[in-house]
Amino acid sequence: MAETAIITRALTKRYGRVLAADQVDLEVPVGAVCGFIGPNGAGKTTVIKMLVGLTPPTSGQAEVLGQPAGPGMLGALSSLGYLSQDPRFYEWMTGREFLRYTGSLYPWAERPLTARVGDALELAGISDAADRRVASYSGGMRQRLGVAQALMGEPRALILDEPAASLDPLGRRDVIAMMGRLRNLGVTVFYSTHILEDVERVADHVCMMRAGRLVRQARLRDLLQQEGSAAVQVEVHGDAVELIRRAGTLDFVERVQQDPSPDGVARLWLSVNDPQRARSELPRLIVECGLELQLFRVGAASLERVFLEALAGEIDRQPVAAGAEADRWS
Repeated sequence: MAETAIITRALTKRYGRVLAADQVDLEVPVGAVCGFIGPNGAGKTTVIKMLVGLTPPTSGQAEVLGQPAGPGMLGALSSLGYLSQDPRFYEWMTGREFLRYTGSLYPWAERPLTARVGDALELAGISDAADRRVASYSGGMRQRLGVAQALMGEPRALILDEPAASLDPLGRRDVIAMMGRLRNLGVTVFYSTHILEDVERVADHVCMMRAGRLVRQARLRDLLQQEGSAAVQVEVHGDAVELIRRAGTLDFVERVQQDPSPDGVARLWLSVNDPQRARSELPRLIVECGLELQLFRVGAASLERVFLEALAGEIDRQPVAAGAEADRWS
């Protein structure tokens, strides 16, 4: 357990007939920034609430920093910080006053309250606004204040639920930069999101959820270096049914997927094991199928493509309707 900050075994949450979390087995290394990714309603919030003791599991087990998670997890909470998906603040307080108030709720913290407040404000990048009322804060500043309050107990791990949700690009950048600084301080950060671009910028470990199930987990670099495969993005004008059929028979093409797209444009993603052959043979095939090529791009596998391929495998194995029902509870 010394090397694992968060671990779950067959963690399950059922609301009546709805299975919101299904046999989830997580392992988050100590000191990692772990992106917990999945579509809206995948069950991420349900899992997080079980980890921080807000929701009891139906079955299974979870440990945070070596302590059992659950309603009586006082031992784990002393080393854990948490930010909910939709944090609320006392708007009439200043940022400094709010942090002093929340900091007073952690009697076990070793350092003086004033020092903790100052450090949290600096780390969050809101020292200049510390004495302004929270009511005047922008969305990004509120999120940073939320992360700062989660630091007031001097935690060794942070669990953040959608910390960059509803933020503009500058606000997201600030929150991501803060998570990077926390990692440099040795703090484990486990955060949920559906913004895959942000995960690629800061995370070094990834866990993927869909419809209550954990579909993959690994180090980010391992996911993006799978057997030397490359991603090919193709956009053509016309019906791509014949192109998809013929491309699927080529020995260097591992997978073909089509994304929904308007205006008669077919957008395809192909996973290939020979990028050079893809560059020379696929454009010729497109012409042979009588299609107008609008975009052809070959690049390294992105987290988006890895994630969509993982989801495609899950869709093949279970009805979408079951996931849609579970989405209402996450």
